[in-house]
Amino acid sequence: MKRKWKQKRLAAAAAMVIVVFSAIPAVPAMAAGSYETQVPSEIQLGAVDIMLTETETDESRKEIGATHGRLVTPGATVEDIVRITNRANDVWTRVKIGYHTEGGELTFTDDMISPDSSDWIQRGEYWYCTHVLEKGEAEEFIREIKIPATWSSKDAGKDFKINIRADAVQAANFTPDFQSDDPWFGTVIEAFTKKDTVWQTNQSQAFSISFEGGAEGLVKTGDNFFSNWGHLLPGDTVSDTVKLANHYAKQVSLYFRTENASEGTLLKQLQICIKNGDTVIFDGKLADTMKEEVLLAKLNNGDETQLSYTISVPKELNNIYALENAKTTWIFRAQLNSSGGSGGHSGGHKGGSGSGNGNGPGTEKKNPELPTQDSSQSGTVSPDNPIDKAIDTIKKYVPKMGDDNVETTALCIMGMSGFLLLALWSDKKKKKKKIGKN
Repeated sequence: MKRKWKQKRLAAAAAMVIVVFSAIPAVPAMAAGSYETQVPSEIQLGAVDIMLTETETDESRKEIGATHGRLVTPGATVEDIVRITNRANDVWTRVKIGYHTEGGELTFTDDMISPDSSDWIQRGEYWYCTHVLEKGEAEEFIREIKIPATWSSKDAGKDFKINIRADAVQAANFTPDFQSDDPWFGTVIEAFTKKDTVWQTNQSQAFSISFEGGAEGLVKTGDNFFSNWGHLLPGDTVSDTVKLANHYAKQVSLYFRTENASEGTLLKQLQICIKNGDTVIFDGKLADTMKEEVLLAKLNNGDETQLSYTISVPKELNNIYALENAKTTWIFRAQLNSSGGSGGHSGGHKGGSGSGNGNGPGTEKKNPELPTQDSSQSGTVSPDNPIDKAIDTIKKYVPKMGDDNVETTALCIMGMSGFLLLALWSDKKKKKKKIGKN
């Protein structure tokens, strides 16, 4: 009978081990404690794009398209509204006027066309607007044309044309000298032909990468680290930051690398400098990817550090690069450190006065553990029941979600087996004693 009972006890113990082992929280696919997140980031250069329109008013004073081929008389004033509208980045504008008649027999004077606004000044053959024309803004150049009174009947029937051409140059990183005969310093004006684009406004978003542990892993805020700048222009130098934090109980090492998500000449033109605090981790062209990982910091619970980056656009870039995209992917990886979590920290600083638990600074929430039973639940824990005591003890040592220590897990399984075997043996022994007494 003793041998038969022993066989039953071993069989029961084996079954209990299987049940308990299957109840251990599942470890994420990256069992080694490695977590990764990617952030695609896109830079787009801006453009200079203006539109010149000509209108007149009808009898109800509503603006309509200008009528060409109108008859005029000497000394008359003809309504002709010429307006410049800015459709892209902020610009400086200027206007050049040309006159043409068949045979060149008509005499034109400077006062035929002249802005009635003090916002325009004449330098050489150009009229310059003295204020910046913002995106979506329209600036009126003239409202009327004055026909010279010196024209006589001998000029009757002669056609003439007035050509008005408007130029624009980016306002960013460019300051005209209106006291000079050449306020734009000989800037070459190029035609802009790329029209299809979506103009995005700055998002003014704070970006962060935080390690939460467990199934959550690395958590990011923001989908484009470059979105705060909008469209860049030649000569721009812009900067931003990413906060890196550890909200998990154990120490983690944060690594960083980049990949190019697009091809093109713009990637080869943009300069980027990435710093971790005061340490430069990369300084070069955006086209030069960081294929090798760089260790950013080792962070304990509640620690945080800051990654800063600066992008410079060469001032020599022209319309060839207008509206061009440069896409990169920033890749962050967190590696759990089996020995970290309680000692001194490296590469970061405390992000708050938290309690040092696995849910970030400034919180009292503990790391999730296996649920405990109370007296209100079915199957009440009995303080005298050795099996209940064994299970209660095991709960304290079951690895938490995200733990990567294989040795700890193995010891837990062995310990659980021992506890359960001992509990079953003790329980059986008590029952035999009761039977003997009876």
